[in-house]
Amino acid sequence: MYLIVPFVFLFTIFAVVNAYFPLLLEGAGFSIVQIGFLLSAFEASGVFVPLILNSLVERKKKYVKFLLLYAVLMALTVFPIANASSKKGGFALCLVAMVIFAVGFRGSNPILDALASFEAESGRTSYGKLRVSGSISFVAMSLVIQALLFGSGKAHFKEVLVTGLPVVLYMASIAAVYVRQLRIDGARRMDMERREDIETHSGSARREDIGGRSDITTRSQSGTPRDNEMSSDITTRSKSATPRGIGKGGSNGFSGEFWLMILFMFTAYMGISPVNRFFSLFVANALKIDAAPALWGISAAAEIPFMFFSGYFIRKFGSRRVLMFCTLCMSVRLLIYVLVPNFTGAVIGQCFHAFTFGLFYPVCIAVITEITPQQKHVTALSIFCLLASGFSNIAGSFIGGLVIDRAGYFALFSFAALIPVADVLVYCVVHAFRKNREISKFIQ
Repeated sequence: MYLIVPFVFLFTIFAVVNAYFPLLLEGAGFSIVQIGFLLSAFEASGVFVPLILNSLVERKKKYVKFLLLYAVLMALTVFPIANASSKKGGFALCLVAMVIFAVGFRGSNPILDALASFEAESGRTSYGKLRVSGSISFVAMSLVIQALLFGSGKAHFKEVLVTGLPVVLYMASIAAVYVRQLRIDGARRMDMERREDIETHSGSARREDIGGRSDITTRSQSGTPRDNEMSSDITTRSKSATPRGIGKGGSNGFSGEFWLMILFMFTAYMGISPVNRFFSLFVANALKIDAAPALWGISAAAEIPFMFFSGYFIRKFGSRRVLMFCTLCMSVRLLIYVLVPNFTGAVIGQCFHAFTFGLFYPVCIAVITEITPQQKHVTALSIFCLLASGFSNIAGSFIGGLVIDRAGYFALFSFAALIPVADVLVYCVVHAFRKNREISKFIQ
């Protein structure tokens, strides 16, 4: 449960990034095309660098150290972003700051998710409960943004406070976790030193005991030739056994099913990326409503019960069925914004966030962990977070900015609504083909 506080503060940062960053950039004087490019660069740097670093995290097992490093990167760059300006040199400075900030922001999430999955597998807590704590903090931060920046007039110091304080608090929470980890490691070292000291003092007695038993060991190891053959055969078979979850990819890679699911999730995220990146601007510019943070708060509140009971739905209906259902809900959500272009439609569409994220994200985590071995969970989740969601947001941000500039928000949402439906249809065809091929092999 020690991860609750970092989850809480990380999701306050999510609220700032999702609900306010686009509006902050627009307020700085950047055009919609420039904003799309900045958001695309943000996602791109958040894909490539953390993907490399997080594979190193998994090899070195230095989870908390890298979380602290990522938090420091965010703290160093959040204030230049909060003070961004479209004046001479301002765009380049903002671009550099957002690129570095994205490395820390996008790199933190898969490591925290992996630590949470370890805690869940050990029975100490559940992933859904940890994510619910994050969702609650997202709602609270969205309401704070609405109250401070839209309720009583904007002031620059308020913008800096709202943007920077969550990062500082998150860094402090990770520092506390790091101190806790140092204490645990220190206690383990002291325990090992005590054990070694005890073994040193009793060494002579143990050597005498080992010497007395060496003859017995030698005789028992000689055995019969048949005994030795059986022992060798059992050892060989146990070494060649495939651990659960590795599948066709073997111990050094991932299975074809894993990459198929990553492609499916990438396409689904591609469809919903206009909402993730441009919803605040859509509300402010197309609907002419100053309520974007509050609407983000509604979406986060809607996700909480489904996030909390996600394990129940996955067990009852199966992870793949839930995944298909949530993906189709993405198309419904986008069409609601188009067909009901007012505050009511925005509220209804945001309530669908319960399915398109509250249930969709946990089922993605469940599918990924089902088809990969435990020792590769961090890398697998990094690939999911940084490739499936990251690459989709790169393309969605860049293309979305261009489409909005030329055709408007409603054209973007209408086109994006077709993508999840096509994604589900293609998956069903591929799945049926793979199933028929397996049946044919079985018959032969």
